[in-house]
Amino acid sequence: MDWINEKIENIQKKIRTFSLKESLLAYLAFGIFLSFLCFWGTQVLCQRQIEIIYDRHHIMIAKVPGQNLYQFLNLSEMYGELTDSEQQSLMVLEIVREYSGYVYMLLFTAIMGTRFYYSRIKRPSGMLTKAAKEIQKNNLDFTLAYDCKDEMGELCNAFEEMKRELSDNKEKMWDLIEEQKKVNAAFAHDLRTPLTVLKGYSDFLYRFIPEGKISEEKLVSTLKLMSEHIGRLERYSYTMKDIRNFEERKVEKEELKLSDLTGKISDTIHALNRIGDVQLQMSCEEELTQSLWVDEEMVLEVVDNLLSNAIRYAKTKVEIIIQTEKQEKLLRIYVKDDGEGFSDGKMEQAKGPYHYEKEVKDEGEHFGIGLHIASVLCKKCGGTLELANSIYGGAFASVSFSYKKS
Repeated sequence: MDWINEKIENIQKKIRTFSLKESLLAYLAFGIFLSFLCFWGTQVLCQRQIEIIYDRHHIMIAKVPGQNLYQFLNLSEMYGELTDSEQQSLMVLEIVREYSGYVYMLLFTAIMGTRFYYSRIKRPSGMLTKAAKEIQKNNLDFTLAYDCKDEMGELCNAFEEMKRELSDNKEKMWDLIEEQKKVNAAFAHDLRTPLTVLKGYSDFLYRFIPEGKISEEKLVSTLKLMSEHIGRLERYSYTMKDIRNFEERKVEKEELKLSDLTGKISDTIHALNRIGDVQLQMSCEEELTQSLWVDEEMVLEVVDNLLSNAIRYAKTKVEIIIQTEKQEKLLRIYVKDDGEGFSDGKMEQAKGPYHYEKEVKDEGEHFGIGLHIASVLCKKCGGTLELANSIYGGAFASVSFSYKKS
C-alpha cells in the first residue's frame, strides 16, 4: 500500500503546481468522469431490476441492436398482468435510466466546483484575510505559508514578502527613533558642562563687578573664556543639527599644541570649582609645546562627559591626569573620583546608553548616556574608553585618542 500512497502523494504534489485554470479543468474533468461512471453503474442496475420484474412473469426481452430499446420475445406472455407496484417500479426505473446522467453531471460538477473553491480559493483567501487583520493590529510576528504554486500561492508569497518588508522597515524605524533619541539625549547631556561653566562665570561677574573687585584684565579674560564656551556651544549645535546618529559625526583633526588643550580643560575645571562642592585637580607632566593632531571638539566633549559623570558620583575630589604616548601617538586622559566606584559586573554596562549606576545627588535630569557618548567618540578618534575601580576607592576612567595626522 505504500507505493499507492506514494503515487497519490505525487499526484497531489503535481496538482498543487497547476494554475487555477488548470486545477479547475482537472476538478471538472474528474467530476465528469465520476458522472459517467455513476451513470453507467445506474444503467446496469436499472436494467437488472427491469429484467428481474419481467422474469417474474416469464416475459423475455432483448436489446435492439444499435438502439437503446428492448423488444419482447414471447408475445404470448407480454400481456401478462403486472402489479401496480411493479408498474410503478418500471416507470421509476425507466425515468432514472433516462435522466440519471444529467443529475450525476450537475451533482458532481457542483461537488468538484465546491471542492475546488474550498481547497484552492477559500483557504488561501482566509489566510490572507487573517494576515491583513494581524497587520491592522500592528502585529507582524506571523508567517504566511501556502504550499501551492498557483496564482493564490504567488499572491500569498507576495503578501509574505510585503509583511517581511514592513517588519524590516518597522525595525529600521525603531532603530532610527532610538538613534535619534540617543542624539537628542547626547545633545541635552553635552550642553550641561558648558552651560554650567557659563553659569559659573556669569555668577562670578554678577557678584564681584558691582563691588569693583574685578580688574579690567580679569574681566576681559573672563569674557573671553565665556565667548569661547559660547562658540563651542554654537559649533556643537551646528554639528548635531542635521545628524541622525553618532556614526554620522565626522572626525575633523587639526594641529594644536598640548598647552592649548590643557588650557581649555583647566578653564573648565576652574569654572566648575567655583560653583560645586567637589574640587577638581588637573596634572600634566608632558611637554606642553608638543603638537597634536586631534579633533579638539570631540576631545573636550569626552572630557566634559567624564567630568560630569565623575562629579555626580564623587564625594569631595576629582583628579584629571593628562599623558601622551609618543611611540603609539596616543593622547591619554585619566579621570578619577573618590566615590564608591562601579558595582560588580556593571563596568561594561556603564558604556551603554541610558545606564544608571544608582540614585545619586543630582539636581538636574540624568540621561545615563555620558559614558556611552565618550566611548563612541573615543572609538571614532582611534582610541578607547576603559573603566575600572581604583584600589584606593572610587571610579577610574581612562580615555585615549590617536593624535596621528591621518
